Amino acid sequence: MSGNMIWINCPGPRPAYAGILSEPGHHNRHYRMTSHPNGDPLADPDAWFAATALHDGSWWPAWAGWLAQRSGEPVSPPPLGRADGEFAALDDAPGRYVLVT
Repeated sequence: MSGNMIWINCPGPRPAYAGILSEPGHHNRHYRMTSHPNGDPLADPDAWFAATALHDGSWWPAWAGWLAQRSGEPVSPPPLGRADGEFAALDDAPGRYVLVT
């Protein structure tokens, strides 16, 4: 099945963004996730919520697996700047602006 991933976090009493931003390893994190074919209409939110299983843990590993199934082999990033010098990197990372006080 290909298509869009739909998910929702249920972080409980913590701020709503806690389940989205916090990395794996935190207790009391739950998520719901399903896929559906491209072009199919999205389910009504309440129907989707009722039909989608609650999973314990972080959604990050599940999302990484979902992406891996749809991705090619990893490749190295391109170099920064351009070899011809037109857009050459000004400095090594992190850059001078980080050191300005």
